[in-house]
Amino acid sequence: GVAAHWRYKEGGSAVPSLDEKFAWLRQLLEWHKELRSPREFVESVKTDLFEESVYVFTPDGDVRELPAGSTPVDFAYAIHSDVGDHCAGAKVNNRMVPLKTQLKTGDTVEILTAKHRTPSKDWLTFVKSSRARNRIRRFLKQEEERQSRALGQEILEREARRHRLSWQKIARSDEIHEVLGETGLSSLDKLVAAVGYGRISALQVLGRFLPDKEEPPPSRPRKTARRPGGIRVRGVGDLLVHFSRCCSPVPGDEIVGFITRGRGVSIHRADCPNVGGGVADSARVVEASWEAAEDTLHPVRISVRTENRPGILAAVSARISAENINISAAEVRTDRRGGALCLLELEIRNRGDLDRVLRSLSGLREVLEVKRVAGS
Repeated sequence: GVAAHWRYKEGGSAVPSLDEKFAWLRQLLEWHKELRSPREFVESVKTDLFEESVYVFTPDGDVRELPAGSTPVDFAYAIHSDVGDHCAGAKVNNRMVPLKTQLKTGDTVEILTAKHRTPSKDWLTFVKSSRARNRIRRFLKQEEERQSRALGQEILEREARRHRLSWQKIARSDEIHEVLGETGLSSLDKLVAAVGYGRISALQVLGRFLPDKEEPPPSRPRKTARRPGGIRVRGVGDLLVHFSRCCSPVPGDEIVGFITRGRGVSIHRADCPNVGGGVADSARVVEASWEAAEDTLHPVRISVRTENRPGILAAVSARISAENINISAAEVRTDRRGGALCLLELEIRNRGDLDRVLRSLSGLREVLEVKRVAGS
């Protein structure tokens, strides 16, 4: 605004080099609005300040200036953000080329688009222009937030139904604003997304809406299954029996009992390191076995290591839901190798349920490793 006013006062004469500088300033302002991280903003400015350029043509003969090393994806975003978002392929000098092909001055580039095609995180490994990089990051972030909201909505609706509540009514109530204040979130969408991300639990959201006569369950619902029924312990009298948290046994696992001091008999998996290998006093280890199959739900933690791609969390959740298994808690984080690690707590009836879920998740192409892990 200041620069434009100064130019107007100076007579408004058209100077091509000055117009280019103004266009660059406007681009800087656009990046500043889109990028929240100061580091990303500085990287964007450095890229355009210090890199050499290549000049390529559109099929109509228009010239586009791009940073040296740019690819057809950079060219697509230079044409329009929608073209970049739906880029499905490219022709360079009338020949099909991979999207990561580096362009040279004088190349004629044609972009092929498809409505179903969306940006891939892999594109960030080869694009050169700040515009392309920023648009891709923005799309991936929006997609991740959308998927987290969808998963959070599913978790909240399922948890509300368990307590004979309606999430739709809760979401429209005045009390939900008090929950937003307690969690420090500014909108309902962000609250739902936080549940999907695993940052807060559904019970933290629904706790104040439970009937007064109903004791709110603990934040980690595993204790709902800690009942003594279904276990036979040899050689002890009428002692309290409870399941250990360290290994979370389920019907079908080989189990042993450990006589604790003042808390009865703790049931562990036979291969639990806390009762094997001389760690525990062998004189306090007793034989235990499962009685007839029961309908009690048992918490089991699994880890799923995947490629870090948009939609993978929703795909994992869908596979688990298809096996009629409930997810009671979830935590997702990325690792240094560029993958994602999902730590999930499932409600399992028996070992057969667990094995079926693990096999189903292993069948996903993006899943690199899935395994049962010890409880906390």
